[in-house]
Amino acid sequence: MKSRLPLERLFWWKDPSNGDPHSIAAQVMVYGNLDDITSAREQFGDSIFEEVLSSPPPGLFDEKSWVFWHKKVGKTKVPPLPNQVVAWPQ
Repeated sequence: MKSRLPLERLFWWKDPSNGDPHSIAAQVMVYGNLDDITSAREQFGDSIFEEVLSSPPPGLFDEKSWVFWHKKVGKTKVPPLPNQVVAWPQ
């Protein structure tokens, strides 16, 4: 039986029970601890981390987690952080 993610700690603002695995993995990648990462790997597999990096949610990643996860999945060239879409009129 696979372990369950401690989603209540990472998703305090909504019910994550039927959440998108990519958004859950992205949240774990930025805010999770080692136990969260281990649980996410068991539940979703390793490939989800690369999938999240190829289409990251806007504005979630900081520089440290962006670089860490690119190196962790074996990418030697780290692209710049994606721009966050701003909803304010300019």
